[in-house]
Amino acid sequence: MKGVIFSLFIQFCLVCAGNSQIYSTIKLNYYSTENGLDATNVRKTIQDSMGFIWVATQDGLYRFDGNRFVSYNKSKPKKYSLTGVDIRDICIHDSILWSVNSYGGIDAIDIKSGSVIYQYNQRNDPSLKDVLFVTLTASGNNLFIGSNKGLFIMNLKTKKIAYYQASKKIYADTLNVNKLTVDLNGNLWIFCGSQGVGIISIANLQPIIFLSSRSLIFNDCTSTNDGVLAATNFGPRHFVFVNRRIKEQPSFDYLPRSLRSQPVYSINKEHLDKVWMSNKNSLLVTDIRLKKTLFISPSKLNNGKNWTSTVFGIFFDRDKNIWLSCQQGIALGSNKPSEFLCISKSNSSSVQINHAYFLYPDSDSSVLVCAEDGLYLANTYTKDIVILDSKRSYFYAFENFDKSIIVSNDEGTFVLRRKQLIPITKIYKEFNSFGTIIFNSKVQLSDSSFLLGSQNYKGVYIWNFRARTVVNISPHLGHKYLKDDDINSIYKEPGTATAWILSASSLFKYAISKTEITEVLVEDPETKEKITILYDLVKVRSNYYLATYGNGIVVLDDSMSFIKKITTRVGLTNDCVYKLLPYKDSLLFATTNNGLSVINLKDFSIEKLYTLDGIHSNSFEELSGNVRNDIIYIGGVDGMTIINPKLMPRNTIAPTLSINTVQIESTNSLFDTVHFDLQKVKIPNDIKQVKIFFSAISYSSPTGVTFRYKIKEIDPDWLSQGSQSFLTLIGLSPGTYHLDVQAFNKGGVPSEVKQLVLVFFPKWYQTWWFKLLITISVLGLIFGLYLIGMNQVKKEQQLKTRLASDLHDDLGSTMNSVKIYTHLALLDREQEKYLKKIEESTKEAIAGIKDMIWVLDESKGNIGDLLSRINLFAASLCEANNVIYRPKITDDARIHKLSQQEKRNLYMMIKETINNSIKYADAIEIVIEISVRNAKPEVSINDNGKGFELESIQRGNGLNNLYRRAKEIKYQVILNTMPGKGTAINFRKI
Repeated sequence: MKGVIFSLFIQFCLVCAGNSQIYSTIKLNYYSTENGLDATNVRKTIQDSMGFIWVATQDGLYRFDGNRFVSYNKSKPKKYSLTGVDIRDICIHDSILWSVNSYGGIDAIDIKSGSVIYQYNQRNDPSLKDVLFVTLTASGNNLFIGSNKGLFIMNLKTKKIAYYQASKKIYADTLNVNKLTVDLNGNLWIFCGSQGVGIISIANLQPIIFLSSRSLIFNDCTSTNDGVLAATNFGPRHFVFVNRRIKEQPSFDYLPRSLRSQPVYSINKEHLDKVWMSNKNSLLVTDIRLKKTLFISPSKLNNGKNWTSTVFGIFFDRDKNIWLSCQQGIALGSNKPSEFLCISKSNSSSVQINHAYFLYPDSDSSVLVCAEDGLYLANTYTKDIVILDSKRSYFYAFENFDKSIIVSNDEGTFVLRRKQLIPITKIYKEFNSFGTIIFNSKVQLSDSSFLLGSQNYKGVYIWNFRARTVVNISPHLGHKYLKDDDINSIYKEPGTATAWILSASSLFKYAISKTEITEVLVEDPETKEKITILYDLVKVRSNYYLATYGNGIVVLDDSMSFIKKITTRVGLTNDCVYKLLPYKDSLLFATTNNGLSVINLKDFSIEKLYTLDGIHSNSFEELSGNVRNDIIYIGGVDGMTIINPKLMPRNTIAPTLSINTVQIESTNSLFDTVHFDLQKVKIPNDIKQVKIFFSAISYSSPTGVTFRYKIKEIDPDWLSQGSQSFLTLIGLSPGTYHLDVQAFNKGGVPSEVKQLVLVFFPKWYQTWWFKLLITISVLGLIFGLYLIGMNQVKKEQQLKTRLASDLHDDLGSTMNSVKIYTHLALLDREQEKYLKKIEESTKEAIAGIKDMIWVLDESKGNIGDLLSRINLFAASLCEANNVIYRPKITDDARIHKLSQQEKRNLYMMIKETINNSIKYADAIEIVIEISVRNAKPEVSINDNGKGFELESIQRGNGLNNLYRRAKEIKYQVILNTMPGKGTAINFRKI
């Protein structure tokens, strides 16, 4: 290759060849103060049986589930409060996490409840208040604690701490114990600063051997099958215990002298022969059996910083993820080669790419980067970046047929030769008549011609390199078939004579052999609107995929007919899509305004990728995407990411699910039941709502976990929760419910189903005894109402019987009189007087029948109807006897309801009283007043007749009937009269 790119590439290769170190990249996710840690200096990381990661830092202890840190510190509430803040070491033994801190003490945390369950505060112990605890480990019934003043042992049953007296027999001076570990044979190894290493039998707590070494300082250690590995100030060391002696094995003698002589900060084994370690400058992994070493670099730096140069702890979780305890925080990664390589800042200088507008992979090891602030060349092996020009913004680059590099920037298009930018018109005269041209896309039409898209609204150009001709096609030049000169990209179908021109408003098909351009209309069948702002087009098998701004990806068939849209509704990261980059007809990489989408073209499932998944940024540029040798290159804000799809793993590890918290909210309180092995919870009867929290640990893809649940007593079908990790229950009836929860990782692998039994206690009015009492009461009420109803029916029947009897007696007596009068009329010639008697008797019979019908008429059952009935006879009767009749009634009395018996008896009582006043009182005026007081009727009948002495008369049938009828309907009769003062009779409801 000619020009500057070739020379720089040779220089990069020489650098790599001169360096004997072999590099490998791993994908790391970074967690620091921005993610929930209060301190960045991480000392140790371990995992508990529930799957949670525990992080010891200089400013507290943390529990981590992949998404959220829970902090334990001296200043926290009692449940999370520790005796100190500077956590020196942690270990787990029998579901208890133990921690020691600087001049604070020892704390124990139940990993199932997450609560602090025991504390030893050394400030309360005068003999130990000045001791610095720095390390600990547990075995059997003992907790071993290393300090600056020797070894201490806590009996885990009695919680008593004692100084290990035998330590002075091992070494004359007070030991400075800074690391402890237990080997597979049950021996306790103690590493004592620059004093040496010793072994104590855990079985009898007797010292076995001490190897003095004033030259070694021990920074870290881990057990092996035959001993321990130690990170020291003079490289890694391998110690074994043989024949009651400590021997050092030459396991690392094959390492370069530079590695064997410089300090190692941390060490751990992945398996029997594969050992990871860190030093001042790097992270490396070495295979002791194969005697090979790889230097590990992250696929992506964090804010331009390489965390692998400050690793103080290495830990492998049960899913083989690697956790690095760093000075800046925690780095989490897979110990497999990363499918991503992120380049933002140069490894060898301060050069940094801010906005990568376009990427041109010149070879497998170098990428020409057109950026907002210049032109760069990046070496993908060394991650070194060289500035070629920093004076302009660059948009596009391509290689010409003569192997020269052509670049477009904001000043025009140039040929790049030996670090010099030569205007394209100086080299290729055929461009002289076109002025300033800025290219943004290119496809090869033949072995000597290109179709080029312009960045500055000048349509497209057909450049025949061999013929030295250029044709500009633009609507400004009268080309009516190309209606838009705002070109976004150009695409040529492989193996065909068809190219496609994408503009801001239209899609154009270019028939290469005929040089014909036709517009292809793409419509949304739902809205019937034309789809515009088109950025990219690719054809995979028989379908076209069109990248749009705002409409996602439009899928078209071979005839350009609409098939479907791929949008955020079905999992796309964003509907503003820029570049479409296919991989082997199976995957389609789509860069968007927010995140990278990887579409499986077989089932259209979508994997979302963000910075947390290992790519350099979530924001991409319009043109910044390319493919070379099945490697994907994408760029945007903060540099670029190079993706090897072959290395993209399928996440087959099921999430670790736990139902851990039930939050019970009552009227006056809020109570949390926290336990990471919850199986059954009893809910009191005064609750307003219940919230159930669950977590699913999937460290390889923490943001992709989804949940589903079912409560079989309510619905036997599963209900999706999406990514929401809690469930709210409101208004459930008392009873026992079985809640099943299941989680799925980003790849759809399910966890085991966890079940929680919820027992909702009833309120007092929902208990069986209250329901029984209510049932008895209701039955009693029904029976009582039945008796009342039967009594009422009985009374009505008695009334009807009495009415029938009265009617029978009255009618029978009347008919008998009519019969007698008729017989006398037939015998006597003077018939008129008998006929008159017959007429009167007949009228009385008819009136009696009408009275009985009126009494039985239930539609006329209020006092107003009663008074109307009284008026029928009283008005005419009084008029016939020259008596003034005055009826009065209040409004509330008029609508007051009366029972049939009450109506009949009042009618008969009032009628009897009026008849008596006319017959005996010689009254001139009769006044009847009816009112209601306290919902009780009151009837007053007054006349201004002659009156009488109550004591001087005897009660006849009339008064007796009056009092009898009143008693039947529970009325009181009040009679007031005096000679010459008239008579007043009151009927009042008792």
